[in-house]
Amino acid sequence: MNNLFPSCIPCNIEKGTLHKTTIRRRKGYQSESSGGGCYITTACITSKGLRDDCHELEILRSFRDTYVASTPDGEILINEYYKTAPLIVNQINKHENAGEIYSTIYTEIEKAVSLIENKMYSAAFKLYCTIVSDLKRDFLVS
Repeated sequence: MNNLFPSCIPCNIEKGTLHKTTIRRRKGYQSESSGGGCYITTACITSKGLRDDCHELEILRSFRDTYVASTPDGEILINEYYKTAPLIVNQINKHENAGEIYSTIYTEIEKAVSLIENKMYSAAFKLYCTIVSDLKRDFLVS
């Protein structure tokens, strides 16, 4: 039970039977609370001191696995996100004001969660895609 840890498929394959602390060290994260991880929302949640099973993450994971995955390009977008999100998080973590950056992103994520809760799935999807697109522009394009 101590080795169970939610992760995306590529990270789960890489992690295998290694303990989460071992794999995080290999990826360059200093500690369990360093705000790293595969997902932008997870980094925001960690930055705010919330748990990995918090309401926002549960809503967004369910949204990803149901609504997003069922869209025509859903699987492609999800796989692209799995590749891009860790790069964005790594770049944000290099900034002295990473906590402020995550707080700003979290505000937008809260809006997406509210849209999902109000069954405005298309608007939530568009907003989250915009969030990721803006983060790619701001942190990955030089």
